[in-house]
Amino acid sequence: MRFAAYSVLSSTALLAAADAAGPAAGLAPLVVQGGALAILGSVVWYLLTKTFPAHTAALKDQREAFLRTLEAERKETRDLITALVGRDR
Repeated sequence: MRFAAYSVLSSTALLAAADAAGPAAGLAPLVVQGGALAILGSVVWYLLTKTFPAHTAALKDQREAFLRTLEAERKETRDLITALVGRDR
């Protein structure tokens, strides 16, 4: 995640530096802006292809574990109620 944070920070700093140079500086601000946009593009690519799918898979695993635990507790409660009702008869 540090990669994403540093990339966004550096690309915005590059964009600000290119804007400060102004059009009188020639081609250099365009190259710097292109580099900044390339950095931002790589961050977006990284987030969309690596981070979000891993996060979604982790959430799915947590949800399934929770549902398994809930089902086990439900079965335990049903067995307890059955045992208690069976004793009274």
